[in-house]
Amino acid sequence: MLAEYLLLLLIGSVIFQFDLSSYIDDVVRLTIEPLTNSSSQMVNGFVWTPEMTQDVARQTQLMIPFALVVTSLVMALITHLIARPILNVMGVVVPKFPPAREWRMPRALIWYYFLALLFEVISRQSDGTYWTMIAMNLSPLINLGFMIQAIGFFFFLSHAKKWNPVVPYLLAAAVFFIGPLRIIGIIDLAFPLREAISKPKR
Repeated sequence: MLAEYLLLLLIGSVIFQFDLSSYIDDVVRLTIEPLTNSSSQMVNGFVWTPEMTQDVARQTQLMIPFALVVTSLVMALITHLIARPILNVMGVVVPKFPPAREWRMPRALIWYYFLALLFEVISRQSDGTYWTMIAMNLSPLINLGFMIQAIGFFFFLSHAKKWNPVVPYLLAAAVFFIGPLRIIGIIDLAFPLREAISKPKR
C-alpha cells in the first residue's frame, strides 16, 4: 500500500505536475481562513495570526511521511479483514491475524526510540527541515509501536488472569487516549513481563 501511494505521488508529480506540499498548504489555509478573517477580534482571548497559519501548514507538510505510513497500515488491515472471508469462500486459504495477546514488536524498537530522541536533539540545534522532518515522523511511529505492544500485553494479561473479555478492550481504548500508558509497552519490550506472568508458581 505504501509503495502504491508513493507511485501515485510520483506519477502525479511528474506527469500531472501535482505538488502535494502546495495542495496541503492550500487546504490548511482554506480551513483556517475563518479564523484569519476575524483575526482583529479576540476569540476567547486568543488571536489567530497569518504566521500561525503558515506554521500549521509547515508542520502538516512535514508529517506527510507519517500520514502515508499510517494510512497504508490502516488500508492494509481493512483490505485483509474484507478480503479474507471472500477468499476463504472461493477456496483460497488466507491466514488470519494472530490474536491480540500474541502481538509483540521487535525489541530493537527500544533502540529506535533512543535514536528518535537523538534526532529530536539534532533537529532543535539545526535550522534545516531535514532533521526536523525525521524527528517529527519517527517519534510518532515508534510511539505507535509501543501502543501496539501495550495493547498486546493487556490482552495477554487478561487471557492469563482470565479477566472479563471486555476489560482488555477497555484498556486498549484507554491506550489511545492516555499517552503515558504506552510506557507499559516499553516495559514489556525491555523486560520479560509475559514470561514472568505465565511462569507457573511453585
